[in-house]
Amino acid sequence: MLALSAWCARGGRLVGPGGGPFRVVAYQVPLKARRLDPVGKVDGVALLGDGRCCLVELKAPSGRGDSPLRALLEVLSYAAVIDANRAAFDKELVSLHPEAITGGPLTLLVLGPDSWWEAWESCPQAGAWKAPLRELSAALGKWIGVRIGFGALDGFQSEHLTLGLNRTMPILEPIPRIVDVPGLPSVATDASTTPIISGGSYVDQLVMRMHSYARERFDAALFETGSDPHRPPVFLAEHATRNLLLPPDADLASSVVTMVPVSAWHRWFRSMKSSQALTQSVFGALAATDHLAALGALTAECGRSAFTETPNQLDMTLEQDVSWLGERRPTSIDVCFEGPQYRIAVECKLSESVFGACSRPRLTRDNPSYCDGTYTVQHGRRARCALTEIGVQYWQHAPAVFNWNPDIDHSPCPLAWTYQLVRNVLAATVRKDHVETASGHALIIYDERNPAFWPGGDARSAYDAVCAALRHPGLLRTVSWQRVIDQLSAAGDLRWLVDGLEAKYGLTNSATVLPETVGGVPGRQLAGPAKPRHRDDRSRDR
Repeated sequence: MLALSAWCARGGRLVGPGGGPFRVVAYQVPLKARRLDPVGKVDGVALLGDGRCCLVELKAPSGRGDSPLRALLEVLSYAAVIDANRAAFDKELVSLHPEAITGGPLTLLVLGPDSWWEAWESCPQAGAWKAPLRELSAALGKWIGVRIGFGALDGFQSEHLTLGLNRTMPILEPIPRIVDVPGLPSVATDASTTPIISGGSYVDQLVMRMHSYARERFDAALFETGSDPHRPPVFLAEHATRNLLLPPDADLASSVVTMVPVSAWHRWFRSMKSSQALTQSVFGALAATDHLAALGALTAECGRSAFTETPNQLDMTLEQDVSWLGERRPTSIDVCFEGPQYRIAVECKLSESVFGACSRPRLTRDNPSYCDGTYTVQHGRRARCALTEIGVQYWQHAPAVFNWNPDIDHSPCPLAWTYQLVRNVLAATVRKDHVETASGHALIIYDERNPAFWPGGDARSAYDAVCAALRHPGLLRTVSWQRVIDQLSAAGDLRWLVDGLEAKYGLTNSATVLPETVGGVPGRQLAGPAKPRHRDDRSRDR
C-alpha cells in the first residue's frame, strides 16, 4: 500500500476497477481517539475517478491468510468508525484533496493479489463461498448504506515489490492494474450499493437538477424570481400546474390535473421540490392511463406486497381526508386505496428529512393544549395526551396496534416524533370506531438517495421505531420511488413519465434488489429521536 501511495504521490496513475482512474491518497490511516482504543488503521484511502472516497483493505501478497469475509468485516469496522466521525473525516479529506466528493455513502474495496483470490477459490474447506459473499455484500451495501466492491492486483508477483530500506520508499514495478473479481460486486458500478448523488449534499444536487430542468423546459417568466441556487424553482401561482408531469394526450393530462383540487394543494405545491406534485404526477398518470394494476407486482422491503396484488380493484383517491380519527381539522392521506374490505394509506416523500411530529410541543406554553413532549398529565388536563383531551382518538386506538400502554406515563411520548407514521397506520386500520388490523396497512414511498432514509437517518429511525412497536408486523411498509419506476418502465406507453422523472428529479430504476428482511425489518438500527416537526409545516418543500 505504501508503494502504491508513493507512486500516486509522484504523479503516477493507477487503473482501477472498470478501467477508471484510481488514486491512493493516504495509507495506514489511524482511527484511534485514544492510545488504548481497540481500533486498527485503514490500509488505504483512495479516490475513484468520480471523486468518491474509497476505503481499501489490502490483503496478503502470497498465500491465503485472512479470508475475503474477514477482510470485508475489517473494512466494515473501519467504515463504522469513520461514519460516526464523518464530518471531521470529510473536512480533513477535502482540505488535502479539494477534488474529493464527500457526503455520500462510503465506498469499501477489499483488494488482494490474484494469487490470494486464487488460493481461496481453490480451498476445499471454504466451499462455494463466492455466491453467498456476493449476496451478503449486496444486502449489507443496501442495509447500512455503503458501497462494497472487490478487486484484484492483476498480475502482481512478490518479486515485483522492492522493500524500502534506510528511509527509502518501497517500489512496485511494474504497477499492476486493479481489476474486478469475477462473480463479486465492483466499486465501479452501483450493483451492490445505495445510489449516490455526488458533488454536494443530496438536496443541493436535487435542486441543481431541477434548475437545469427548468432552464431546458420552461421560459424564465413562469417562475418566481430568486437568485438562491440552494432553493428550487417555484412556479408563479397562475402556472402552478406546470409543476406536474403530464401525459402528451390533452384529455389524459386534464384528468391528472383535476385529480387534486386547488383547495387541497400544499403550501409549496408550486415548488419543484414538492412531494405532492411528484405524487400527483405518478399516481395521477397511473390512474388516468389505467396502469394501476402494475403496482400489484411491487414488493415492499419487508417482503410483503407493497400495495395488494390487485390495487386496480380498489378506489384510488389523492389527498383523501381522514374523518374517522376524531381530528378537529381532518388531515389527509397522500394516496388512499380503498375497497369494502381493505384500505391502504400511502405517504409519499422526496427530499423531506423527517416524518411529521406532533404539533402540541410547538405551541406556546400559555396555550391550554401545550405539551412538553411527554405522555403525562399536564396543565390541569385529565388525559395524558393533549389531543385526547379534545377528542382526537389516537390513544383510543393505539393500544390495539402498538405495544404502548396508555395507562402509564411515557417520557418521551412515543407519538412525539413518530406522529405522522402512527396516524397513517391508524388511518389505514380504524374502521367504524374500532381497529381491524387485517383490513389495511400504511405504505411509505421514499427516494433511495435521501440520506434521511438510510439506516441511522431521522426518517428511517422513526420508521424503525414504529415497526418495532407494532403488535402485527406489516401494518407499516416501505418501497422506494426507484422500485415504483421499475414498474412504470415495464409499461411501454409510460415512457414519457419515466423520462420526465429522470429529467426533473434524477429518479431512475432501482439500482439493486433489497433484501426482503433483515432481522424482520430492513435496516433496523435505532438512533436518537428526530427533532419534532409538524406534518403540516410545508415550508420544508421549498
